Amino acid sequence: MLHFKNQTRLFIIFLTVPVIDTMEVLAFSSFELRCNIPTLENGIDISWTKDGLPFLPDLNSNRYYFLEDESLVKFTSIFKEDAGLYTCEANSPFHPTYSARVIVLDRGKTKKNHQIN
Repeated sequence: MLHFKNQTRLFIIFLTVPVIDTMEVLAFSSFELRCNIPTLENGIDISWTKDGLPFLPDLNSNRYYFLEDESLVKFTSIFKEDAGLYTCEANSPFHPTYSARVIVLDRGKTKKNHQIN
């Protein structure tokens, strides 16, 4: 709390602990990753990172592409090297970020090495 002549001002800072979703997907399958920021409005610019580095459309590949004002990433065929921590951020103040850890599983096996029918 700051005190000025005949005034008291209260500053409140909200800190939130980021939640990281975990998503498992089978290798070579299609997969959609949505930027799940609850307060996101249409027209707000979105930027993505993968493992802390910029994640941008790959103009030389059609394995993944961005839709819906870049709030959705669609993988047509996901590979093991696509596994990682994806984070989307609205390029506007007062919007939280969203992160998802994507785990790519070998076909025919789950994380615990059980067969999938």
